[in-house]
Amino acid sequence: MAPLRRFLARVLNVLRPDSAEPELSREVASHIKLLQDEFERKGLPPAAALIVFDNVCVLCSGFVQWVMAHDRERRFWFTSAQGPIGQALYNDLGLDPVRFETNLVVIDGAAYGKLEAFVEVATRLGGVWRAAAALRMLPAPLRDRLYDGIARNRYRLFGMRETCWLPRPEMADRVI
Repeated sequence: MAPLRRFLARVLNVLRPDSAEPELSREVASHIKLLQDEFERKGLPPAAALIVFDNVCVLCSGFVQWVMAHDRERRFWFTSAQGPIGQALYNDLGLDPVRFETNLVVIDGAAYGKLEAFVEVATRLGGVWRAAAALRMLPAPLRDRLYDGIARNRYRLFGMRETCWLPRPEMADRVI
């Protein structure tokens, strides 16, 4: 995950006007500019937390709905892995832009994937959700194997949508 963290940290540095611009592919730079414009249009701070998810996966879109329901402070924003920003991130990171073997979460300049992404989101929601931090007691290889097993079988276990999930109107402004 180190290359993922480095890349997304570079992405967030592009969003911050006071940083030197790193070298990014033209496609990614263009999508990052779109993201920056969208954050500005919505009045978001440049380092707003962003969750990138598989929009046809019932489990993944269910996770987004769960976060929306519990994120009273509206800290998290969402974009689909199938959209231009998600595709650019997956392609530039060398991740499969079709199978989406991990979700991505970018928080405060750091990027997280797999089970660590879930733990970061849950603990930042506060309250009883902070208990998710206990998952960090498991060794990282075990956490990754657990996550990979579910990710590989998520469509079979939880289902796949015929079309992309659409948020309720009152939540639509949080989807980029």
